[in-house]
Amino acid sequence: AGRAGDRAWTERLAPRLVEGLPDDLPARTVVVLGDGPACAAAQAVALARERGWPVVAEPSSGAHPCPELLLVPELVLGAPGWLDGHRPDRVLVVGRPTLSRAVGRLIASSPSDVAAVSGWWPDASRSASRVLPAVPVASGGAVDPSWLSAWQEAGAAAAAAVQETLSGSAGLAEPAVAAEVAGSVPVGGLLVVGSSKPVRDLFLTAPQAGTRVLANRGAAGIDGVVSTAIGAALAHQAAGGGPAYALLGDLTFLHDANGLVLGPDEPRPDLTIVVVNNDGGAIFGTLEQGAASHGDAFERVFGTSHAVDLAALCAATATPHLRVDDPAALRDALAPAGSVRVVEVRTDRSASVALARALGGAVADAVGARGRQAQ
Repeated sequence: AGRAGDRAWTERLAPRLVEGLPDDLPARTVVVLGDGPACAAAQAVALARERGWPVVAEPSSGAHPCPELLLVPELVLGAPGWLDGHRPDRVLVVGRPTLSRAVGRLIASSPSDVAAVSGWWPDASRSASRVLPAVPVASGGAVDPSWLSAWQEAGAAAAAAVQETLSGSAGLAEPAVAAEVAGSVPVGGLLVVGSSKPVRDLFLTAPQAGTRVLANRGAAGIDGVVSTAIGAALAHQAAGGGPAYALLGDLTFLHDANGLVLGPDEPRPDLTIVVVNNDGGAIFGTLEQGAASHGDAFERVFGTSHAVDLAALCAATATPHLRVDDPAALRDALAPAGSVRVVEVRTDRSASVALARALGGAVADAVGARGRQAQ
């Protein structure tokens, strides 16, 4: 059995059958950009701009910052009650979104989901009703000016709440580290971001225009990322690109520490590897397994403390290492250095979990979700 009216569950439109897809999407559409080619993201952003649609863009989507971009989307969409009052008629998905449960709920709960495909099948959740071979072409469809404004206002209020919460936190909070790194990559620079928490921290801030962001978003593994960053930086700079940065968690860094073993005659890129060291897997403390009921097993199974001296580890491969403890020192450490080096930022795992909850609460208050829920 298919959908209502005997429609098939999924209709896949082959490229050879389509000569420029018309834009038949409703005015209340949201564009979700997951990991994918930058050219497809640019086409989707152009369509959203013409139609007045909000855009939810993951860091590795290739989308540059734009006025249509929803700020801190994970927190806005996750605020209790907010999506209920702003549910779209259609979601246009370009690439493969993987970072956010809230974005996943947005896609799954829409009346109909269209996934625009550029050479691969992105509908892992099997929620699409149509899989398109390309981004639709704008054709002057209906526009709802209040639709984009509502999303923009929520994003701006949420971003201000995030900034205020981060400014009140002690030390270097992990989302603030991600924002500092993203803001330090110059135009023409490269940012390689590790899986797990770093890429989600980066999701709270928009990379600067002109920054190329790469991430392993297939199986989202942590293996081989140091080597990936070095190889990507070499290729990027051989093609005339600017300095490269990598933002990694400590477990991701340790999983490929041998990537720092370079032969004496091998080229070394201008690559600053920023390691956020919270002595384990901070992201799991924010998920179900971080509940107090799992406390007896959590640390060994999910927390995975390692107590590794990163300075000593770097010294073994003659890799310059610098540990920073405040925003000013981090900012200074992010100046291009001309070779491979490691900048370590120590954070506290329990504080990261508490901060994540505080950010969620602050955004819910800022967008008025809690007040609507109480009514």
